[in-house]
Amino acid sequence: METHIIENDFLKLEVSENGAELHSLFNKKNKKQYLWQADPKIWARRAPVLFPIVGRLFQDTYLHNGIAYNMSQHGFARDQEFYMLLSGESHLSFLLTESPETLAKYPFEFNLYISYTLDNNKIVVEYEVQNTGADEMFFSIGGHPAFNTPLGNSEKYEDYVLEFEKDEFVVHPLNGNYQSGTTQSLKLTDRKLRIDKSLFQNDAIIFKSNDLKKVSLKHDKSGNGVTFSTNMPYFGIWSPKDTDRFVCLEPWAGIADSEKTTELKEKEGINKLAPGAIFKCSYEIEVQ
Repeated sequence: METHIIENDFLKLEVSENGAELHSLFNKKNKKQYLWQADPKIWARRAPVLFPIVGRLFQDTYLHNGIAYNMSQHGFARDQEFYMLLSGESHLSFLLTESPETLAKYPFEFNLYISYTLDNNKIVVEYEVQNTGADEMFFSIGGHPAFNTPLGNSEKYEDYVLEFEKDEFVVHPLNGNYQSGTTQSLKLTDRKLRIDKSLFQNDAIIFKSNDLKKVSLKHDKSGNGVTFSTNMPYFGIWSPKDTDRFVCLEPWAGIADSEKTTELKEKEGINKLAPGAIFKCSYEIEVQ
């Protein structure tokens, strides 16, 4: 498993060819590691790429042209070896294409490009999907980076807050791994929500319809943390309900199933791509 490093005066970034997954986000100014470092006893990943589905399929199954296919949660890209396309001073670019293994569970030909670019104290993450097959392609894609909370030994999980751009949202609770079909009102004080284990007892907090474009996760006193910006239509915020070590900020172009199996083209949030067409989306992480 080879990893690649880029850095500037502010940040040092490490990305693995396995899953094109971000492995380290180190702030050179305050000497702190911002990215969760994959303790297998708690959560063995760091920042997996979700493709060609986001979340869980009902009974891990979808239909395409009436044929049933099985795929595990969040798809297969996170466990595939990507090809390194470019390693520059401030930019990394990776490529994944279909294989006999992927075609057995996902009958589409594709190019998936993932790039990471450093811009002062920001990281720009870009996804590009190209349909290289002869038929229309259906897919979802998303990010799942986990950030250390706390960043330092003198801090606590409960010292961290989420800061939003407004004081009230409609959120969409899950029922286990699936959409519940219900909504809740999330009302904030001064646009802040303090991190607490109780927030994630039913799994992730989900925002839809481009309702969340920017959010910060930071220590309430020091201000150290990250600000997340995205153009993707869905957003999840998640932490394992029994831990107090990290919080995931997850931009998605796609979403988990409700409790029914559907044709992939009819799945909520699915992206449709004509032969030869290209889909692009991105997000930014600003480090404070």
